[in-house]
Amino acid sequence: PWPLIEAAGFVQTAPNRARFRGGSHRHALKTHAGEKHALIIGAGLAGTAAASALAARGFTVDIFDEHPAPAEGASGNLAGVISPMLSKDDNLASRLSRAAFLYALQELRARDGTAHPALWAACGLMQLAKDARDEALFAAIAQKGYPPDFCSVLSAHEIEARFNITAPASGVYFPKAGWVNPPSLCRSRLMQPGIRTHFNTPISAIEKSPQGWALKNDGTALAQAPIVILANSYAASRLAQASHLHFKKVRGQVTHLADPALPASDWVWQRDGYLTPSVGGLRCLAATYDFDNDNPALSLQSHRDNLAKIPALFPGEKLDVDAHDLPGRVGFRGLTIDRLPLIGTLPDTESPWPASPTLSTLPRLPGLFTLLGLGSRGITWSALAGEILASHINAEPLPIEQDLMDAIDPARFLLRDSRKK
Repeated sequence: PWPLIEAAGFVQTAPNRARFRGGSHRHALKTHAGEKHALIIGAGLAGTAAASALAARGFTVDIFDEHPAPAEGASGNLAGVISPMLSKDDNLASRLSRAAFLYALQELRARDGTAHPALWAACGLMQLAKDARDEALFAAIAQKGYPPDFCSVLSAHEIEARFNITAPASGVYFPKAGWVNPPSLCRSRLMQPGIRTHFNTPISAIEKSPQGWALKNDGTALAQAPIVILANSYAASRLAQASHLHFKKVRGQVTHLADPALPASDWVWQRDGYLTPSVGGLRCLAATYDFDNDNPALSLQSHRDNLAKIPALFPGEKLDVDAHDLPGRVGFRGLTIDRLPLIGTLPDTESPWPASPTLSTLPRLPGLFTLLGLGSRGITWSALAGEILASHINAEPLPIEQDLMDAIDPARFLLRDSRKK
């Protein structure tokens, strides 16, 4: 029926014929007719994904970061996991995660053929059940009939037979999952034509300007463009236009283990934390989830907390290492309340709101966007997040459904709060 077709973004041009008019998202921009120039704050997984997606569409992108190099914040770990989430009811987070996982694999494979590939491996990942609740979840997932090249639910006996290791529980095996070195992925993205980098350049304010928006540091204007994207994690809330956004700043410490310290493994093991295969002679055991802890230095207790995860992965395995001498890395994640990212146009909190606001009727700040809140899933989510945002900015058909767009809208928390009053 034509009402549904028109609602999806098409306009009728003749009987039984239609043309896509752009702007499929309810508050997408009209086709971008101005200068194809965007400024991005943050050169981690989020910012580089947005830069890459826009540059592929012919935009000139200037990306700013307060650090001396890309991926110096939470995106700077030696290795992180790329894998999807599963749920009994295939909820919003699972659907978004699955789409993001598959798109991330597509991006990584495409970069393999470039002069600057990312360092990664689709080595497979075994997610072991932590408790009876997980066992029940995995049993339910086994009934859904996922393709075996996406995931397989295995009993403890089947895991032992396949991997020749004592299994403490059943698990889900993802044959295409694995690990990624995030800094290498960020650097690969920044090698695209049309992207200019500005490191050691903090941004303290965003202001309206004749060209759209201006980035400033201590009152000095650094650049102007019609489009600005906040991709600087929890630090975004320090900027006036995003001060209503609230993040949980979570410390995460990764422990690095010398390759011979544990039984050899070519795949990722995940239970309460994860253990990667060897990456440059080191295996990453991660990661702590420390709230109310702003200490950037390596912590002995955090190393001990990570080491305590080993028996859950490998029952009876004795790890002969001294936690005092272990290397590692500390990063800080920015989590939203519902653990979903913030992707889209920022709401305008200064303009009057309608009497009964909805996401489609809220006033917005044209040209001011967010790609935030990737939390501990930046490796998996960032590529699709960048594509979503670039499609949104360029008024193209979006790569995900409308209900998923609503679930990641940066105005969703303000709208929920307004309905409680």
